[in-house]
Amino acid sequence: MHAPSPGATATLIHDLRELFKLKVVGLVLVTGWGGYYLGSLHSGISRLQSGLQSGLIEALLGIGLVSAGAGALNEVIERRSDALMKRTADRPMATGRFSPARDGWPASRLSRLARCGYC
Repeated sequence: MHAPSPGATATLIHDLRELFKLKVVGLVLVTGWGGYYLGSLHSGISRLQSGLQSGLIEALLGIGLVSAGAGALNEVIERRSDALMKRTADRPMATGRFSPARDGWPASRLSRLARCGYC
């Protein structure tokens, strides 16, 4: 096994953060947590119950996986138009650093993983 070239790991991490749109996922998770919390207050369920906390963790995990998968799928679908726009021209799919055939699988895998968690 060979060592990655200098900066290759940092570039890969940056590209994955861009592909999965982690900032957007974080905002969606905060919104999901807030909705879950407010719903538990409205329903009269104590937020200290262990069942509520495990339900919250499962909900946030599912929300995060689906949101990340949707972000990656969006990059796959929009890669051609992204390459034409100055603001989005540096995205991993638009530049060709990731290819849909080789690297488009995370989008579908994350969404399927989230779905299978509730099968």
